[in-house]
Amino acid sequence: MGIQGSGKGTAANKVAEELGLETLESGAMVRALCQEDSELGRTVKAYSEAGKLAPDDVVIKMVEDFMSKQKPGQPILFDGFPRNLDQAEMLNDLLESLHQQFIIVLLELDEETALFRAENRRICSNKACRKPFPATYESDKCDEPECDGKLIRRKDDTSEAIAVRFEAFKKQTLPIIEAYEDKVLRVDANGTPEEVLAGIFEQLQPYFQQVSE
Repeated sequence: MGIQGSGKGTAANKVAEELGLETLESGAMVRALCQEDSELGRTVKAYSEAGKLAPDDVVIKMVEDFMSKQKPGQPILFDGFPRNLDQAEMLNDLLESLHQQFIIVLLELDEETALFRAENRRICSNKACRKPFPATYESDKCDEPECDGKLIRRKDDTSEAIAVRFEAFKKQTLPIIEAYEDKVLRVDANGTPEEVLAGIFEQLQPYFQQVSE
């Protein structure tokens, strides 16, 4: 978790790859379920086609469905979930019923720096890639092998839209962090992407030592 511009997307991809995590990305999860001929799939598709967000009780069923398709004990990285305190409480109850737990990696960044990064970050224009790049990345080309897509700004990275997302972070995400403070691992996100990743791995190391044992 972290404010817009803290580098969540970039860090999540690297952490999942390095630690062998399955990623639950809310948008991808919705798209996959919309293709399924199941009761849950049809329910999710109905909300999606109506342009509405699924209610929290449906969202947690989606998460439970995703988890049921993983091998036992598979660590999961949650990207874009939970979005509010109610979802966090439902997730906590679900994991406790499965004798599992979650931890929160919080990327801490002041709002002024976050605004600068959000306004200047770019993504790959190749629809098959869409890799995000931080404001410090100087080239105008994607660095993924065999991609070479041009970097563009996201259409929703206007000052007005960013301000709305900052407010949503304060109203929806901060209450989760406050309620589950004992599960929060804090990482300074002011450094380079490499420094932030090093901080994340340092915080996560004890937990993955437990998994390997």
